[in-house]
Amino acid sequence: IFGGDGGVAVKVLQVREVPLPEPTENQVLVKVRSAALNFPDILLIAGKYQFKPPLPFTPGLEVAGPIEKVGSAVEGLKLGQRVLAQMPMGGFAEYGVAEAGAVQTIPDSMTDDEAAILGRLEELELESRVLRDAYLRVH
Repeated sequence: IFGGDGGVAVKVLQVREVPLPEPTENQVLVKVRSAALNFPDILLIAGKYQFKPPLPFTPGLEVAGPIEKVGSAVEGLKLGQRVLAQMPMGGFAEYGVAEAGAVQTIPDSMTDDEAAILGRLEELELESRVLRDAYLRVH
């Protein structure tokens, strides 16, 4: 959880117990085994992203792990499947919810750590095609 003081971001991360999120009919609940830390996460935590979530919030946009619960309208995903999930927030927790359309299955040959970074790599690959003749720095 990232806290605040009177709506102003305070530079502190805290570990707190929060209720287990419940997926809606079009979402899945993922047990987070690995989470990517990306530039947008850092901006969110610093209070400098293009939108500022209400405080306190749990950052984390990309995670990997098994599906623990499937919403009633979700098709093609099942309990226990290992997935990469992109979520609007909340990935730096033990469990997170993601829209079924923002979830991809992970092949057995890939670790959860490898999968968690794939979402950002896809974005970088797209950016590299858009920015022809530009240098791309990955760190």
